Amino acid sequence: MSRSSRRRVPTIAPGTAGRPALTALVAAVVAAVTLLAPAAPAAAVVPATPTDQPTAPASSAGAPAPPSPVASAAPPPPPTNVTVAVTPAGRSLPGYEIEVRNGGVAPVWATVRQELPPGVTPLAISDDGRATDSAVRPGVTELSWRLRIPPFTATTVSATMNAAATPAVTAPACAFTGFGLVPDDCATATWSAPTAVRTASTPWWRGTTAAGVAAILVLLAAAVALTLRARRRRQRHDRAAANELLAHVEPNVYPKPRDPAPRAPTPRRRPPLWAMMAVALVLLVGASVAALWTATSRVTAMNANRQPSSGAWVGSAVSGPVGAPLRETGFEFTVYRMSCPPGARQCVATVGLRNVSPRGQQWYAPMQRAYLPTGDWVTADEAATRAVNGGRDLFAETVPPGDRYVVPVVFPVAGRQPTWIELRSEVFSAGVRVNLT
Repeated sequence: MSRSSRRRVPTIAPGTAGRPALTALVAAVVAAVTLLAPAAPAAAVVPATPTDQPTAPASSAGAPAPPSPVASAAPPPPPTNVTVAVTPAGRSLPGYEIEVRNGGVAPVWATVRQELPPGVTPLAISDDGRATDSAVRPGVTELSWRLRIPPFTATTVSATMNAAATPAVTAPACAFTGFGLVPDDCATATWSAPTAVRTASTPWWRGTTAAGVAAILVLLAAAVALTLRARRRRQRHDRAAANELLAHVEPNVYPKPRDPAPRAPTPRRRPPLWAMMAVALVLLVGASVAALWTATSRVTAMNANRQPSSGAWVGSAVSGPVGAPLRETGFEFTVYRMSCPPGARQCVATVGLRNVSPRGQQWYAPMQRAYLPTGDWVTADEAATRAVNGGRDLFAETVPPGDRYVVPVVFPVAGRQPTWIELRSEVFSAGVRVNLT
């Protein structure tokens, strides 16, 4: 206790026990002194509310305060299950309906992006969609929608385009629930202009009159052939009868002349053995030279300075625009987007691949190439591709039969715009060519 609280309290003498008034007065004084004494600071108690967080005790000046306890992190949100389906619409003008479905248990915000081919402009966009010049691909218009999709629900947006004198328009679309380059899903579709039904006049050779005339000519030809055949047969019969009659009328002449002796058959001349061996050797050398020349020409066409598809062993090269599914021996490739801003050191291609073979296939990075305007090419950057996919090494995985991936692939272009990219499943596969211009 403090010094002020250590006051001497007068005690009651034994002789004063019989004085009630004095005793009551002394008791009142003692109570007053006790109430006036200051309370000790350690006895103070501050009630804590249930919502208060635990705090560290106050520290002395100059001493670092201990860190406050960290609350446990909230569990991560459940993974999204967003899928995209694109359907062509419209008859006279190209149009598309894009269905974005949320198969998860929580609502999600999704950004839908659709790239239009060069020369195609939008006319109408639903659900407050926007049309802007693509920042990742020069000369391309991009449509975008920001959608909130409830769980287990699908949302459909649409757009109508103007494509003058274009018989087919391919426009892929992707849905993004994050802010990276990896989409949740992509889809594509191709709108084709309706073909006019033309009623062409029936050719003259397919008319009724022409068919009748042809039948008459066939019958006449058959009659002439039968007549000539019967005439020849009659002539042979008459000649045989005349010869028989002449044999009976001719007088007998004795002695009859003898038949000439039969001539011995002339032996067939055969080439000498050395000539036959020389001819066989020449044919064998010629076949070997032809096979060697064919194999050498194919292998030479696959060197690093020429287009690899021209010398492929298996299949033939298939080409198409961005968004078109292109199939080769092992994979079906679809390039949905090409992110390549002007002057960028790297370009990112959003590639969809599906294993269409009956066995597991591996995807090799050196076989994926981006061709530059100079004719040179660069292969996929494995480290950058692994980084943009969150550490997942796509080229080290085996794609099971029937599986489909939608992944970004990075190409180091060093500020140059590629004109087309080539994707292949195997070393000796022809691959597919995707035109970017």
